[in-house]
Amino acid sequence: MQYPASYLLHKKYALIEFILFKVSTSLRKHLLHHSVVSTTGNVYYADFLKAIDDCCDFLKIDLATFTQYFLDHPKWAQEVWEKSNGNPDVFNNTIAEQYADKNLAANCIYSFSLKYSYDTLYYYLHKLASTQKEVVVCDYGCANANISFAMAQRKLITNLQCTDLPNMSADFIAYRAKKHNLKFIEWHDVRDFAWSHNQFDAVICFDVLEHLPHPSSLVNEVLYPMLKQGGILLLQAPWGGGVPSHLDEAIIDFYQNGGKSFISKRFKKIYSMAAMDISGVWQKK
Repeated sequence: MQYPASYLLHKKYALIEFILFKVSTSLRKHLLHHSVVSTTGNVYYADFLKAIDDCCDFLKIDLATFTQYFLDHPKWAQEVWEKSNGNPDVFNNTIAEQYADKNLAANCIYSFSLKYSYDTLYYYLHKLASTQKEVVVCDYGCANANISFAMAQRKLITNLQCTDLPNMSADFIAYRAKKHNLKFIEWHDVRDFAWSHNQFDAVICFDVLEHLPHPSSLVNEVLYPMLKQGGILLLQAPWGGGVPSHLDEAIIDFYQNGGKSFISKRFKKIYSMAAMDISGVWQKK
């Protein structure tokens, strides 16, 4: 499939942008004592292990079974995608009906696979929590909501709204919220989630856009208006990441139908999280 020229151009220069950003922030830190994202160290690993422990308790499995669920994930995910003939709805429904427990376990690992994502969320949510009493966050397309849940446990979020398609993750999130007495966490079916304009201090949208045939409309019509003025969008989209359900159509739509231009005009990028042009922290203008 032929990708848009704009996508190929942004992909080409994303690494250069990322390197320059890292160099400039390092210089600012050295010369002006400007704070930048730092590692969370053992805090990250503690939350990672807690998610695995909760998952084993919820599924009533031992660690060996959990590990096997994760190791088997790439194989059966590929098989389900091929049988679905590339239809995301069929793919998601099949997983929800036949592989919900295995997918839940695998997502506990994938959620924590990029430590810089955790560190970035921790840093910027900590900044919010240190300057305001209430921090209202939406985890859009949350899956297990493992990282946002960890931030809530760390008292960096006072109200967490999780949204996704109905699956076992909804029950898992409810189970964890009850287990850890976090009454301010709610899960919603993304198809009828009632949000208000300028409602959220921060919106997390990790690994969602690449699964949607029309990601431009999500950014333009949902993520932007639900954020407060000056609110932050924590965004990550591994375009063409080699996963079966990462759609070529998503790339074409985002770079041809206004998604990339919209986010560039309506947001200010304040932190580059990875060598991908849109992955990072964006502040609503």
